[in-house]
Amino acid sequence: MKKLLLSVFSALLLQLAFPPFNIWPAGWIGFVPLLYALYDSEPLQAVQSGFVFGIFYFFSNQYWIYYSLNQFGNMPLITALSVVMLLSIYQGLYVMAFSFLISKLNKKGVSLLYTAPVLWTAFEFLRGHLFTGFPWSLAGYTQWSNTYMLQISDITSIYGVSFVVILFNAFLTELIHFYSSKKQNYLVLKAITVFIIIGLTFIYGLYRVNQIENQKKLKSIKIALIQGNIDQDKKWDLRYQKDVLNTYFNLTRKAVKDSKPDLIIWPETALPFYYGSEKELTDELVGFVKELSIPLLTGSMLVKELKIKEDGSYEYGITNSAILLDSDGKLTYIYDKIHLVPFGEYVPLRRFLFFLDKLVSVGIGDFKQGKSYVKGRVKDLDIATVICYEAIFPDLVRKFFIDGGDIIVNISNDAWFGETIGPLQHYQIATVRSIENRKPLIRVTNSGISGIIDQAGRTLKTLGLFKRGYITFTLEIKNINSLYSRIGDLFGYFSLLYSTIVIIIFLRR
Repeated sequence: MKKLLLSVFSALLLQLAFPPFNIWPAGWIGFVPLLYALYDSEPLQAVQSGFVFGIFYFFSNQYWIYYSLNQFGNMPLITALSVVMLLSIYQGLYVMAFSFLISKLNKKGVSLLYTAPVLWTAFEFLRGHLFTGFPWSLAGYTQWSNTYMLQISDITSIYGVSFVVILFNAFLTELIHFYSSKKQNYLVLKAITVFIIIGLTFIYGLYRVNQIENQKKLKSIKIALIQGNIDQDKKWDLRYQKDVLNTYFNLTRKAVKDSKPDLIIWPETALPFYYGSEKELTDELVGFVKELSIPLLTGSMLVKELKIKEDGSYEYGITNSAILLDSDGKLTYIYDKIHLVPFGEYVPLRRFLFFLDKLVSVGIGDFKQGKSYVKGRVKDLDIATVICYEAIFPDLVRKFFIDGGDIIVNISNDAWFGETIGPLQHYQIATVRSIENRKPLIRVTNSGISGIIDQAGRTLKTLGLFKRGYITFTLEIKNINSLYSRIGDLFGYFSLLYSTIVIIIFLRR
């Protein structure tokens, strides 16, 4: 029972490191109770501890998912919470596997320091990729407000930060065990190794932040971000189409009057109609852009012809897209969302899971997946647009910049999650993509949080939750390289390889 309570305490303590608290030191000690509970545990005990930790950790961190299921999916509260619980149990399976292996390897005499950081990183990496992936609540994100420790992400992605966090927690656990058992086990050497790794990580972060601050700007662009704060009940109601469009028109005119920008950006699915398919409203939008003579990047649903059926008719599909109209109102760029939200924008394995169709977002339908990592171009700048949920996937964002690029734009609609910690977490996660790729990030949402983030992941300006307004800003782009943009998830794959080798060598003894 004591070990189970330690696991619960660990899971709850770690919540202090996430929004809305953002107390990053909690991340450096929060995993210690769990690791201590696993120390010298029998495999069955370890699995139980991992299971309990997983449920409390993930449910506490992701409970807000229930809101959209309950409010917009018409699910009863109990059913919606049960779905979140099932998601927590699924994610907890990774912690259970981690706990089992830690117990087995510890019994073989392998130090926590050599197993816990790499195994945890490997399982986080797997969780971010298997079954479409869900890299939320990663240990590395506990350091979001610790700017210098995050900078290593431009080499290792966020997974490297997770590694360092678990490394220190593992060292503290061994230190506590030393004082209780008096077994030294090369403690001094371990301490030196840990503090060298953490020290080098901090020094690297300090160097990169100073480099960004002192680097001369390469290019600049004036931008206007429009946050319409449109009520979800009105957003898709045909009776309010004109009202929604006029809200964006009026806010944009105010932003242009305040500071004539080079680019205007509206949020995900800001257009209350299918661009190009509803002529009257499309013409009105094009006329508005011509009137301002400023390019507009906006989210829109598009109707596309997919293929011709055997009877000669066309099969159509809907995409969740970003479009760019130039200053003459001409369509110059379309990006179709690639990583769709499972059970939100499509039902995976629909043929077998047909009974889950009702979970697909009400009033939107089943989106078709995009295929191309294309960028738009404004004022000699190449702009990558990632839509909503895509910003949580490091490798997806990275792929836009394999052949260069200048700016990340993340358009989103987080109104689905109400006034919960969900939008705060989403903003936090998205900002790390700017560090990984060393590109400034512009985040534009329907209801907040919208903001400007520099190449060190620091917020320069924001517009909060459920506020209607705009941000104008002159964004500077500096020539800062990112190793991660070139090599990708090499660190994640290395953690998988190392973990596999350790497991094979020691568990076969």
